[in-house]
Amino acid sequence: MALQDMHIFLLSAFVFVIMLVSFGYVYDQVTGEMKAAFAQSGGDATQANKLMDEVGGVFNYLDYFLLFSYIVFLVGSLILSFMVRTHPVFYMLFMIGALVMVFISYIYGNVLLEYINSNEGFANFLNNYPKTVWFIQNLHYIILVTSVVIAVVQYSKIEVF
Repeated sequence: MALQDMHIFLLSAFVFVIMLVSFGYVYDQVTGEMKAAFAQSGGDATQANKLMDEVGGVFNYLDYFLLFSYIVFLVGSLILSFMVRTHPVFYMLFMIGALVMVFISYIYGNVLLEYINSNEGFANFLNNYPKTVWFIQNLHYIILVTSVVIAVVQYSKIEVF
C-alpha cells in the first residue's frame, strides 16, 4: 500500500511544482504590466500596488507547502504501515518497488528541473523558492529514505499468535 501512496505523492509533487512555477511566473508578469499601467495613468496607484504586493506575498508561503505535504504523507504512511499486517515475504517485492520509485523520482526531478531551467523567467522565479528546489533536487534520496523507514516500520513488527 505504501508504494502506491509514494507514487501518488510523487505525481502530486511534480504537478504542484509545475503549477507553482507557471502561476507564479504569470502573476509576476501580469502585476509588472499592471504596475506600469498604473504608473502611466497618472493617478494614485499606491493602494493598487500595495494590494498586488500583498497578494503576491501568498506565493512565499507556498514554498513550505511541498515540505508540509511530505511530512503529512510520511506520518500517514507510517501509521498505515504500522496498522496493516503483512507477511515478511513481501519485503523483497516492496524493496524492488521502492527502487523503481527511486529511479522514477530521479527522472521526474531531472525532467522538472530541465523544464524550469529551459525558460529564464521560470528559473528566476523559482530561485525565490529554495525549499522547493532543494526538495526536487533531492527527491530520489527522500523517496529512498521514506521507503526504508516505511519498510522498517511495516516489516519489523513482532507478531503474537
